[in-house]
Amino acid sequence: MKTRSTIDWTMRSLALALLFFSQACIDDKPTAPPDTREVDAREAAPTSQEELGESPLMLGLARQVPGFGGLYYEPGGERLVIAMTEANRAGFPAARQAVLASLAADLTLPSIAGVPPVDFVERVVEYSFIELARHRARLRPRLFAIPGVASLQVDEEFNRIKIGLLNPSARNAVLDLASELAVPAAMLSFSEASPIEEVHMSSDESHVTPASARTLNGKITLPDGRLRGGYRFWAKGNGPCTLGFTAIRAQRPPTKVLVSASHCSQRPFRTDLGDWGQPDTLRIVGIEILDPEPRDCWSWRPWFRKGCRDADAALIRANTNPGIALAEIARTTSRADCSTNCILNIDAADPTISIESVRRSNVANETLDKIGRKTGWTFGAVEETCVDLIHNGVYRDCSDCVDFKVRDGDSGSPVFRYDDDGTAQLRGIVWGHNRDDDWGLISSIGQVEKDLGRLWVTDPGPPTIDSIAGPKVVPPDHMCHWSAGTLGMYPLDHEWSGVLTRNTDTDPNIWDTVAESGWLRLTVTDIVDRIAEDSISVTVDEDAEKPERCWKVGDPPIGP
Repeated sequence: MKTRSTIDWTMRSLALALLFFSQACIDDKPTAPPDTREVDAREAAPTSQEELGESPLMLGLARQVPGFGGLYYEPGGERLVIAMTEANRAGFPAARQAVLASLAADLTLPSIAGVPPVDFVERVVEYSFIELARHRARLRPRLFAIPGVASLQVDEEFNRIKIGLLNPSARNAVLDLASELAVPAAMLSFSEASPIEEVHMSSDESHVTPASARTLNGKITLPDGRLRGGYRFWAKGNGPCTLGFTAIRAQRPPTKVLVSASHCSQRPFRTDLGDWGQPDTLRIVGIEILDPEPRDCWSWRPWFRKGCRDADAALIRANTNPGIALAEIARTTSRADCSTNCILNIDAADPTISIESVRRSNVANETLDKIGRKTGWTFGAVEETCVDLIHNGVYRDCSDCVDFKVRDGDSGSPVFRYDDDGTAQLRGIVWGHNRDDDWGLISSIGQVEKDLGRLWVTDPGPPTIDSIAGPKVVPPDHMCHWSAGTLGMYPLDHEWSGVLTRNTDTDPNIWDTVAESGWLRLTVTDIVDRIAEDSISVTVDEDAEKPERCWKVGDPPIGP
């Protein structure tokens, strides 16, 4: 296992969390074959999020910052690299601000107050990220039809489109396809790849509880009887895997759910309503309620469609009894590389790790951890981000590769960033590994939520109303607009009362005419029925001048 510097990272210091992107599962330096054809300007260029298939975080930066070439963490260092094209190198200051804002937005419960300055490195590159992403998208629909092609990604560190090959002889066919599709060959790099495998046990492994119930293979619950991530977990009729994490589904009514790998279920990549249990056939703890069928890949290229999923993940509704321990995963007695001895015993004195926050995207060259029922608590560096891979006929889009030990039975394992204070930031779940090199393949939380919907992994606390903005003195016969800044476990319900009465559901805005002076009140209710209240005094005055956010009834609205 390769060693990497462990970054001291906490929620209270977001700057040290800005460890981002690139490196490689295979340590081949990219090669740049000679260009074979100029880009055909008439070639259709994919532009939508679906077509480009990149991380929303990276695409957001690429669209905000002209000439943005990529973002990644310096290997073995403590500096964040921002790449820009030569023509746009004057935009580095704006890029730094955009990066800070985007990384904060990618994090739940963000806090940037008092953060020390981030040490940035500026790098000038040949291609912008959006150029690479568009050409990658051109290749994607037909590239995997070439025998021997294993993976496809934008390699930001080397500013190239990286193609992993199981067979070097496939290289010429890739270059021919690139020429046909007007993809500059100079943008391409190649690396040697090895086969990938899912990591779940065969169904003939015994489900009998071992003698010691205080291991990852024993009871999934602790004395309080609640379900937690990291323990043995299986779908009836399939082999045992690992429970990833618990959550509350962000919809009404709220549903307590469990997340594990789709390929561990009775019918992978299909919602089968099957039973999931732990750790023997007599203990059913949930029923699968969502595991979407693979969609048609790249539907704008109708001649080559395959089944695609954003994540290898399934959603299981937890039984009422036992309940779930939100934001907790198992803690073993030690954190090790599992090269010789895998530790599965639970730490009796400190049996859980608290999840303090969630980040939806992963970072190249940072250290991530995982807890799996087969190998225990292992850790390693992120080697690749947002890689397209195919296994058993299903593409797992935008998977990440991490250099930690995984073996059969670890599928579904929670992946997290561990902090020195003993807390964690959830990042995703394990679904497979690189067979020859034993690197783990994971679906990030961002990819999981694309398939399963928004999940509350941590509790942000009761809802809050920052303020109610709008006019306090209004003329009669004028339509006016008020809005509220509300936060909490959404979907939030907004109920207005007083001078205006209306339920605006999830919309924190209200437009109407006020007939009499009085109080405009707002009651906000989150999905677990916690309440916040605030109000604003509104006076109707015939002599009042028309304030902002108001317009006379019958006139065209100006808008807020």
